[in-house]
Amino acid sequence: DTGGKKFAEVLRPGKGCCLECYPDFPMRCISGQFYGMPIEIFTCCSCTLESWPFFPKMKAWPKQLGFLNGLPTFGFPHNYLFCDPVCCECVGKGPKMKCGLTGFPCICVGNPCSCCACFCPCPTWTTKELPITSTIKYESFEVTSDGQTAGSVQFQFRGNSPFQSGYTHDEEKPLFAAMEIAKDGITGLVSSAILVARSFGLGLPTPILAGLEVQNKSPSYDGEVSTDLTAEVDALMEALDDNNRVTKKCTVGKRNVNGYTLLAVGYDNAWARIGPIMVCGGKSSKRKDCTNKEKFVNAVKLAREGGSRPLFLFRFYMEDPEREIINRNTLKDVDNKFYDFFYTGGREQVRLACTCIRFWKFPFNCTVEKQHLCSIGCGNRPRKRVIPVDAVKPSKAPAQLLMTPGKKMVQPKNAWEQPARADNK
Repeated sequence: DTGGKKFAEVLRPGKGCCLECYPDFPMRCISGQFYGMPIEIFTCCSCTLESWPFFPKMKAWPKQLGFLNGLPTFGFPHNYLFCDPVCCECVGKGPKMKCGLTGFPCICVGNPCSCCACFCPCPTWTTKELPITSTIKYESFEVTSDGQTAGSVQFQFRGNSPFQSGYTHDEEKPLFAAMEIAKDGITGLVSSAILVARSFGLGLPTPILAGLEVQNKSPSYDGEVSTDLTAEVDALMEALDDNNRVTKKCTVGKRNVNGYTLLAVGYDNAWARIGPIMVCGGKSSKRKDCTNKEKFVNAVKLAREGGSRPLFLFRFYMEDPEREIINRNTLKDVDNKFYDFFYTGGREQVRLACTCIRFWKFPFNCTVEKQHLCSIGCGNRPRKRVIPVDAVKPSKAPAQLLMTPGKKMVQPKNAWEQPARADNK
């Protein structure tokens, strides 16, 4: 402000370079395929060399060459003879990798005994997560005053029903905005102005701050998040409880997943890729149901068997904090033709499967790998929890995430042993 007091700052992180190159030293056995031929190697050193090209659109070319406007630049000046806003914009990192090597083994030793393993076919009970659509996401940022955190601002978004509905709304406009400020004065005034400018159009087609980017974002409505950073996967493993609910602040793929439940895990172990074609790589898996922490830990071990830097593919879900509408769980006496589709928690299908289980692989790999040969459905039920919700210890309970009227986000240390404090002042 005019008094020299700073209460906000704008961060504009760079895109990064279009070319990434660095080594890694996994020092472990890795399984994979090279042009369809299975291989097993002990990798001492691997290399990552990836191309992430960025091609801005051409513009401002003269009338005689107007057909070039709107085409990718392919490295040429993108604004005729002038670059706006910066020169050489094409060297920035693009949104998608086009080709390159990811954790490609450079120094390695072959393992001729890789085919030695023990398998056992047996019948098992397995579960399959039924499709569920999240209807909420949020964005938030902290407000500072004199270098100290003075509160926070939060924008909540609501998605439309995945089924045919007579009411729809813009899912990218905030449906609810809230703030909590510990101090009065200019800090609260500016926070209120940001709420209004981000939420209301005020006669304009879109709100003034519709393009406001904040760093603390939740996963989108589909809940899909991906990361290839080992530190993020290890932090997620530590933050999960036995029911796969994230119990503390955790960032995965630039998304805050605190309070979310992990539903599915997949991984991509391509070592060399040209566009969509994988030249060589380890075993990959699409997103599969993962309903407890034990399954998650096992999936991470299997992913790391096939590469030094697997790309993990997660799907999260936040249970809707609002009260459930009528369904067969909340009201037993409903007509058989009642279309029952809305649940705040997940449901799963129980299946009887014939499974081939690998329980040992040369030399000392005892990670269990299950391959379902065939299965048959035997009904569905609410998602079974390893530990009932009421039995969760206070230290493992997740923090309150969504601002609601009459509740404070900042809770005492024993917040899970007593109700949240009401703020009626």
